Amino acid sequence: MFRRFLVLMFGLVALGGCGDTKTGTMLVSPSRFLLYNCNELAAQQKGTVARLRQLEDLIARAKRDAGGGVVSAVAYEPEYQNALGDLKVLRQQAAEKDCTLPDPNAPVASPSPSVAEPARRKR
Repeated sequence: MFRRFLVLMFGLVALGGCGDTKTGTMLVSPSRFLLYNCNELAAQQKGTVARLRQLEDLIARAKRDAGGGVVSAVAYEPEYQNALGDLKVLRQQAAEKDCTLPDPNAPVASPSPSVAEPARRKR
């Protein structure tokens, strides 16, 4: 019984890699972000990109261990694919509304020195 279960699990994992990587868009409604304005779309993109990066890190960590590929495929890959689908639909909606979304890979501007460190008084 246990042997059948293992064979089935390994078979499912092996077949899981054969699928289309764009399956996440099938699970996302095209009208999900229809009522969002440009600022809301930008905020949603920021949160989605942050979650994607977090999931990428979790997937990479899981794959370092023995059996991590199974954990990754079961625990993280479905959410990762959904987040990719969200991001695609979100960007399509932004394009339709002529919104300019910030580049999620752009470095964050550092604060000016006067804000970062208060000026010290001379004695």
